[in-house]
Amino acid sequence: MVREGRFRADLYYRLNVVSVAIPPLRERREDIPLLIDHFVRRFADKYNRSLPQLDPDLEAFLVHRYDWPGNVRELENAVEHAVLFCTGDRIEATHFPPAIAHAYLANTPNPTARPLTPSPSGAHSDRVAREREHLLAVLSETGGNLSEAARRLGIARTTLYRKLKKLGLEKQAVIHVRNA
Repeated sequence: MVREGRFRADLYYRLNVVSVAIPPLRERREDIPLLIDHFVRRFADKYNRSLPQLDPDLEAFLVHRYDWPGNVRELENAVEHAVLFCTGDRIEATHFPPAIAHAYLANTPNPTARPLTPSPSGAHSDRVAREREHLLAVLSETGGNLSEAARRLGIARTTLYRKLKKLGLEKQAVIHVRNA
C-alpha cells in the first residue's frame, strides 16, 4: 500500500515494530481438535448446556478436509453455532452453519441416507442432489417440523417452502418424514 501511495510510509514504519506471521488454520491442522474441544466446552458452559460430543466423521472432515478460510475465528463461530443448535448430546453436521454443513455433505458419502422420494434425474446437477439429501436429513432430524428445519438451515420458512417445491419435496415428503 505504501508503494501504491495508499498508506503513509512514515506511519507504516512507526507501526511496524514487530511482525508476527500466523499461519492459516489449514496449515496447522493439529491445532483443530484442541480448538474444537476448547470451544465446545466454553460454549456449553456459557449457554448452560450439557457437554455434547462431536460426530467422529464430522470431526475428521473438519480436521482433515475443510479449508477454514476464516481461520480460528470461523472455527470459533461455527462451534458456537453448533452448540447453540445442538438439541441432544451429539453435534451433527446440520448443527453447523449451512456453508460448513453443505461442504460436509458434499464431501462425505452417507451410506445410511435413503431418499424418501425418487432421486433427481440425471439432468439435475450434483449440487441439487446434495441439497435435496441435506434437506431430507434436516427434515428427518426435526421430525418434519418445517419451522425447526428452517431455523437449523438458517433460512426463512418461506425460503424452505420454495426449496422444497423446487426439489420436488412438497407435502408428501414432509408427511412421510413425520410418519417415519
